[in-house]
Amino acid sequence: MYNNERPDTFDTFTKLHHLVSKLSPAAKAPIAGIKIIAGNYEIILQRLKERFGNKKIVGNQHITQIFEHPNIIYANAADLRELIDTMNNHLIGLENINRTVESWDDLMVYIITSKLDPDTLNKWNEKAPIDRLPTLSELLNFLKRRCQVLESNLSSVSLPGGASTSRAIGPKRVQRTERYIGLGQGDGDVY
Repeated sequence: MYNNERPDTFDTFTKLHHLVSKLSPAAKAPIAGIKIIAGNYEIILQRLKERFGNKKIVGNQHITQIFEHPNIIYANAADLRELIDTMNNHLIGLENINRTVESWDDLMVYIITSKLDPDTLNKWNEKAPIDRLPTLSELLNFLKRRCQVLESNLSSVSLPGGASTSRAIGPKRVQRTERYIGLGQGDGDVY
């Protein structure tokens, strides 16, 4: 299978196969008719760069995901870890398109703390520096520690109503609920 005369062919094929295996079905559309062989690596890479290399679109998507991440309602490690990972991943994505995010600490601390559940936010406010603005690293370290504490207490914590998630209800769900509950209709009838 491995040809000693052309050692880079296997490496190119391996890279190409790995790349294609990580693409979503929609992302595979620009390369759908191209055979997945080492000789087509540059063609496939170029097509993908043409389609997905727009830094403005990519940057806007990362920023949108940072701002639109749902708020956490109840303290739990799973949602806190997802928040940490999401924020880190989108900051790395912005760095990958040459956006300087090193000076964004104040903004990111504000955004992340605005998404925390009340209990975690209170604990953060107790730990955060009083005489200066905290760094993003300080907040993330606190949140990682908070996750460890929540995980160690997991057996003694239960969410109200046995809920499996603590995510905020999105506006569409709230609107649907309002249609079934007679809000402001006098006697509080449920429809």
